[in-house]
Amino acid sequence: MKLLKKIVIILMLNIIIITTLGIGVNKSNATDIYAVGIVELYSKSKLICLKYGDFNYSIDFVVYEEGDKQYPAYPLLKKSIDVADGNRVKTEVYGNLKDAVIRSVILNGYPFKQPKELGCDTEMDAYGATNIAINTILNGYELEKFEPFDEEGEKILCAAKKILENIGDPIRGNKKMGV
Repeated sequence: MKLLKKIVIILMLNIIIITTLGIGVNKSNATDIYAVGIVELYSKSKLICLKYGDFNYSIDFVVYEEGDKQYPAYPLLKKSIDVADGNRVKTEVYGNLKDAVIRSVILNGYPFKQPKELGCDTEMDAYGATNIAINTILNGYELEKFEPFDEEGEKILCAAKKILENIGDPIRGNKKMGV
Protein backbone atom coordinates (compact mmCIF):
# COMPACT_ATOMS: atom_id res chain seq x y z
CA MET A 1 0.00 0.00 0.00
CA LYS A 2 2.87 2.39 0.81
CA LEU A 3 4.46 1.66 -2.60
CA LEU A 4 1.20 2.43 -4.38
CA LYS A 5 0.90 5.70 -2.46
CA LYS A 6 4.46 6.68 -3.44
CA ILE A 7 3.78 5.82 -7.07
CA VAL A 8 0.61 7.90 -7.05
CA ILE A 9 2.40 10.86 -5.48
CA ILE A 10 5.27 10.80 -7.95
CA LEU A 11 2.96 10.31 -10.92
CA MET A 12 0.87 13.25 -9.89
CA LEU A 13 3.68 15.73 -9.32
CA ASN A 14 3.73 16.55 -13.02
CA ILE A 15 0.02 17.42 -12.97
CA ILE A 16 0.83 20.23 -10.60
CA ILE A 17 3.21 21.78 -13.11
CA ILE A 18 0.70 21.56 -15.90
CA THR A 19 -2.12 22.97 -13.79
CA THR A 20 0.00 25.76 -12.35
CA LEU A 21 1.61 26.99 -15.53
CA GLY A 22 -1.45 26.89 -17.78
CA ILE A 23 -2.80 24.76 -20.61
CA GLY A 24 -3.07 25.27 -24.37
CA VAL A 25 -3.86 28.81 -25.43
CA ASN A 26 -4.10 29.90 -21.80
CA LYS A 27 -0.34 30.38 -21.44
CA SER A 28 0.86 31.53 -18.05
CA ASN A 29 4.17 32.69 -16.65
CA ALA A 30 3.43 31.34 -13.17
CA THR A 31 6.33 29.66 -11.43
CA ASP A 32 4.76 28.62 -8.11
CA ILE A 33 3.52 25.06 -7.87
CA TYR A 34 0.65 24.38 -5.50
CA ALA A 35 -1.58 21.48 -4.47
CA VAL A 36 -4.45 20.64 -6.79
CA GLY A 37 -6.35 18.38 -4.40
CA ILE A 38 -7.98 15.08 -5.30
CA VAL A 39 -8.18 14.27 -8.99
CA GLU A 40 -9.43 11.29 -10.97
CA LEU A 41 -7.07 10.06 -13.68
CA TYR A 42 -8.38 8.26 -16.74
CA SER A 43 -7.32 7.44 -20.27
CA LYS A 44 -8.89 9.74 -22.84
CA SER A 45 -7.62 7.63 -25.74
CA LYS A 46 -4.98 5.08 -26.65
CA LEU A 47 -2.45 5.09 -29.47
CA ILE A 48 -0.22 2.34 -30.82
CA CYS A 49 1.86 3.54 -33.77
CA LEU A 50 5.39 2.71 -32.66
CA LYS A 51 7.40 -0.36 -31.85
CA TYR A 52 10.19 -0.34 -29.27
CA GLY A 53 12.51 -3.30 -29.57
CA ASP A 54 10.27 -6.37 -29.68
CA PHE A 55 7.08 -4.83 -28.32
CA ASN A 56 4.42 -2.40 -29.46
CA TYR A 57 4.71 0.88 -27.59
CA SER A 58 1.22 1.91 -26.50
CA ILE A 59 0.45 5.37 -25.21
CA ASP A 60 -2.59 6.10 -23.05
CA PHE A 61 -3.56 9.78 -23.15
CA VAL A 62 -3.96 10.14 -19.37
CA VAL A 63 -5.94 13.16 -18.19
CA TYR A 64 -7.90 14.53 -15.28
CA GLU A 65 -10.68 17.10 -15.26
CA GLU A 66 -10.94 20.28 -13.29
CA GLY A 67 -14.13 22.16 -13.97
CA ASP A 68 -14.80 21.92 -17.68
CA LYS A 69 -11.11 21.54 -18.65
CA GLN A 70 -9.01 18.44 -19.15
CA TYR A 71 -5.37 18.42 -18.10
CA PRO A 72 -2.78 15.85 -19.23
CA ALA A 73 -0.85 13.73 -16.73
CA TYR A 74 2.41 11.96 -17.51
CA PRO A 75 3.67 8.78 -15.83
CA LEU A 76 6.87 9.48 -13.93
CA LEU A 77 7.74 5.90 -12.94
CA LYS A 78 8.26 2.60 -14.74
CA LYS A 79 5.37 1.18 -12.73
CA SER A 80 2.45 3.47 -13.35
CA ILE A 81 -1.16 3.48 -12.32
CA ASP A 82 -3.40 1.43 -14.60
CA VAL A 83 -5.86 3.84 -16.17
CA ALA A 84 -6.25 1.85 -19.39
CA ASP A 85 -9.44 0.10 -20.44
CA GLY A 86 -11.77 2.47 -18.63
CA ASN A 87 -10.09 2.31 -15.23
CA ARG A 88 -10.30 5.52 -13.24
CA VAL A 89 -7.99 6.22 -10.32
CA LYS A 90 -8.63 8.89 -7.69
CA THR A 91 -5.56 10.33 -6.05
CA GLU A 92 -4.40 13.34 -4.08
CA VAL A 93 -1.94 15.63 -5.79
CA TYR A 94 0.59 17.67 -3.87
CA GLY A 95 4.25 18.54 -3.87
CA ASN A 96 6.64 19.95 -6.41
CA LEU A 97 8.39 18.51 -9.46
CA LYS A 98 12.01 19.16 -8.51
CA ASP A 99 13.63 17.29 -11.40
CA ALA A 100 14.70 20.16 -13.66
CA VAL A 101 15.22 17.89 -16.68
CA ILE A 102 11.71 16.40 -16.57
CA ARG A 103 10.27 19.82 -15.87
CA SER A 104 12.10 21.12 -18.96
CA VAL A 105 10.77 18.22 -21.07
CA ILE A 106 7.20 19.03 -20.02
CA LEU A 107 7.69 22.75 -20.65
CA ASN A 108 9.07 21.99 -24.12
CA GLY A 109 6.34 19.44 -24.87
CA TYR A 110 2.57 19.24 -24.81
CA PRO A 111 0.55 21.12 -23.51
CA PHE A 112 2.98 24.04 -23.29
CA LYS A 113 3.74 23.65 -26.99
CA GLN A 114 0.79 23.22 -29.30
CA PRO A 115 0.71 20.12 -31.54
CA LYS A 116 1.61 22.13 -34.66
CA GLU A 117 4.63 23.67 -32.89
CA LEU A 118 5.91 20.14 -32.30
CA GLY A 119 5.13 18.98 -35.84
CA CYS A 120 2.13 16.89 -34.76
CA ASP A 121 -1.42 16.82 -36.10
CA THR A 122 -3.31 16.14 -32.86
CA GLU A 123 -3.10 16.63 -29.09
CA MET A 124 -2.81 12.85 -28.73
CA ASP A 125 0.26 12.81 -30.98
CA ALA A 126 1.84 15.73 -29.08
CA TYR A 127 1.08 13.99 -25.75
CA GLY A 128 2.69 10.81 -27.15
CA ALA A 129 5.84 12.70 -28.16
CA THR A 130 6.14 14.23 -24.69
CA ASN A 131 5.52 10.80 -23.12
CA ILE A 132 8.36 9.30 -25.19
CA ALA A 133 10.70 12.19 -24.31
CA ILE A 134 9.97 11.66 -20.60
CA ASN A 135 10.60 7.92 -20.91
CA THR A 136 13.97 8.46 -22.60
CA ILE A 137 15.07 10.45 -19.56
CA LEU A 138 13.42 8.46 -16.76
CA ASN A 139 13.60 4.92 -18.10
CA GLY A 140 16.59 5.02 -20.44
CA TYR A 141 14.62 4.48 -23.65
CA GLU A 142 16.71 5.06 -26.76
CA LEU A 143 15.03 7.00 -29.58
CA GLU A 144 16.96 4.95 -32.14
CA LYS A 145 15.16 1.78 -30.98
CA PHE A 146 11.70 3.16 -31.81
CA GLU A 147 10.22 2.06 -35.12
CA PRO A 148 7.18 3.94 -36.43
CA PHE A 149 4.37 1.88 -37.97
CA ASP A 150 3.15 4.75 -40.12
CA GLU A 151 3.36 8.48 -40.83
CA GLU A 152 1.70 9.32 -37.51
CA GLY A 153 4.35 7.34 -35.63
CA GLU A 154 7.08 9.09 -37.61
CA LYS A 155 5.68 12.52 -36.67
CA ILE A 156 5.48 11.54 -32.99
CA LEU A 157 9.07 10.29 -33.01
CA CYS A 158 10.30 13.48 -34.75
CA ALA A 159 8.43 15.59 -32.17
CA ALA A 160 10.01 13.64 -29.29
CA LYS A 161 13.44 14.28 -30.82
CA LYS A 162 12.60 17.98 -31.13
CA ILE A 163 11.59 18.18 -27.47
CA LEU A 164 14.82 16.49 -26.39
CA GLU A 165 16.94 18.69 -28.67
CA ASN A 166 15.37 21.75 -27.06
CA ILE A 167 16.48 20.68 -23.59
CA GLY A 168 19.94 19.57 -24.62
CA ASP A 169 21.42 16.22 -23.62
CA PRO A 170 21.42 15.90 -19.83
CA ILE A 171 22.76 12.34 -20.03
CA ARG A 172 25.93 13.40 -21.86
CA GLY A 173 26.38 16.67 -19.99
CA ASN A 174 24.88 19.31 -22.32
CA LYS A 175 22.78 21.38 -19.92
CA LYS A 176 20.93 23.51 -22.51
CA MET A 177 17.53 23.05 -20.81
CA GLY A 178 15.86 25.71 -22.96
CA VAL A 179 12.22 26.60 -22.65
